[in-house]
Amino acid sequence: MSPQPVPLEREFIQLPPLPAAQFADPSTPPVFVLVGLQAESTYLSSRKTLALSSLKAYLNGTLASKVYGASLDTLNETTMPTLGIAVSGGGDRAALYGAGALAALGGGDPKGAKAGLAGVLQSAAYVSALSGGSWFLSSLLFNDYPTSMYDLVLGNATTGQTGWILPINLLTPGNTSQQALVLDQIMADLTLKKDAGPFNVTYGDFWARGLSRHFLPDTSLSNFYTNDSTNHGASTLLSSATSLSSWTSHRMPFPLIVATVFSPNEKAAPFMKNTVPLQNVVYEFSPVEFGSYDPELAAFLPVEHLGTSFNAGTCTGGTVTGFDNAGYVMGISSNLWVAYNLTASPTWTAAVSPINVAWTTINSTFHSVQPNQRLDISAVPNPFRGINNGTFEDSNETQLGLMDGGLDGEVDPIAPLLVPARGVDTMIVLDSTADSALNKPTGASMVATYARSMVLPNGTQSLPPLPPSIDVYIAQGLNTRPVFFGCTGTPANLTSPSVSPFPLIIYLPNADPTGKTNTTTAQLDYNITQQNAFLDATVSLTGRGMPSTNGSADAEWSTCLACAMVERTRGRNGVSRTSACESCFGRYCWSGSLAVNGTTATGGTNGTATATATGTSGSATAAGKSAAGKVGAGWGAVGAVVAVGLAVLV
Repeated sequence: MSPQPVPLEREFIQLPPLPAAQFADPSTPPVFVLVGLQAESTYLSSRKTLALSSLKAYLNGTLASKVYGASLDTLNETTMPTLGIAVSGGGDRAALYGAGALAALGGGDPKGAKAGLAGVLQSAAYVSALSGGSWFLSSLLFNDYPTSMYDLVLGNATTGQTGWILPINLLTPGNTSQQALVLDQIMADLTLKKDAGPFNVTYGDFWARGLSRHFLPDTSLSNFYTNDSTNHGASTLLSSATSLSSWTSHRMPFPLIVATVFSPNEKAAPFMKNTVPLQNVVYEFSPVEFGSYDPELAAFLPVEHLGTSFNAGTCTGGTVTGFDNAGYVMGISSNLWVAYNLTASPTWTAAVSPINVAWTTINSTFHSVQPNQRLDISAVPNPFRGINNGTFEDSNETQLGLMDGGLDGEVDPIAPLLVPARGVDTMIVLDSTADSALNKPTGASMVATYARSMVLPNGTQSLPPLPPSIDVYIAQGLNTRPVFFGCTGTPANLTSPSVSPFPLIIYLPNADPTGKTNTTTAQLDYNITQQNAFLDATVSLTGRGMPSTNGSADAEWSTCLACAMVERTRGRNGVSRTSACESCFGRYCWSGSLAVNGTTATGGTNGTATATATGTSGSATAAGKSAAGKVGAGWGAVGAVVAVGLAVLV
């Protein structure tokens, strides 16, 4: 992690339609990567070849003629649908829900194959995730994209997979002496980081090292409490994923991990009592780049050089490598501790809280050498300092205070998949938030995404019409079953090509009728029986579709899902909707009606729903979204699980 004398590669990449950074002489390339994702595009060009083959295999036979009224042979890497999958936050619950859903969508497990959806995952171009979802995605990535999601979670001695070791609590790992041992080992790791260079350490680092013991493949039950040669993923870099076989063979959809920022220069108040405003920059991590498509920044850095300091695009010191630790990125995306600190929650302040024990130890160890450092964020040297001064909120900051990607309210990581340049046609949103009293989604995250689209400049996002309030989701039961949003983007009957201004969203809320998957975010350990039951229930839920009145699964769900996947492709090719798909859309598409007040939502070119939603701004039933309302329960004693945690991720 020490600074290296190797100069940063000089390149300037301009990718329309976003604006270029403001430099005095735009013809002179700065030492930076701006507004462009060249490495991503290179990966996607090869990934889509595999995805096209998988899509044709998935649709092969009678399903093809039912959902697409033309020959599949006419499809190529350019005309095929670009599919994205978004895995929400929600701690261990979200990680398990993501694994179970992808077991159904991938069909690599015998149980998952029974869902009848095998091939959907293999057809995807992108997978985005944040917080608990990022734990799953990181584990999937660094276990080299295994076929079996059950083995990924539970482990398999034959294949060498260690599993997530979830019987051991994430915050209180074992008895008192075992907790003390882990604390000492992690503090030794933090000291090494601090000694390596001008890198401040926070509770975000501590949290990240704890997560690494569970979700990176170097740790097993046998070495959980030892510091052996693997050191629990301390040397595993996000950028090192590019050397894995799943990456070089392009078997894995392109991964995107989402975070937001706690900025001292915030421009608005938080939405619905969340922790940070929707206007704050949304950042992305991938194995090749770090940055944001948000127009106030619109800049990216090769992720291998994360930790390097810049000013106006010029490196101001030695180039840093080794800062992009994979566990650290997981910790950033799930660092929600600022919400506890801001509300003076006992979870953060009580002497008996394991969080308090850790941050007190960090403060007493490092305060003298970093006296002004906030401990409730993840401190990253700001590579974008001096860029877009006057527009970018943190242009004058030397440090980015990165944190949980859901703390602005957008717990479903949809934002990266709405970037027009990525051209996502269809996205599957796996919403495992726990905003209701039963730990089920209320649509609050989708409402936050709708609200953010209203404050971003036109053209920033291609968002279909969405309900603008939680009331609509609950009143119409949209949070209890699969729903398609954006069905009006492509006319049913066509005589010529039709290009939709927005993608189609397949919304799959974690509304398990058995309740087995609706655990609290505060549950930070699961025994083997609980894990198996959770995965089984998620596979069943994902493969069920819209249940009938007697609760049985929809026999046409695989057909309807396929219809949604190819909807934008048939439009571009001027193909009319089949009768089977017309029937599916009649049952699964949101009509646009706002049942609570009778208005209708319509979409603009930037995806903003332009309806007037008087009296339904989402305040009445926003049960779990408020950080201030949910972090005050505190902890009873060391070893106790958080009784009531943030609904927006652990």
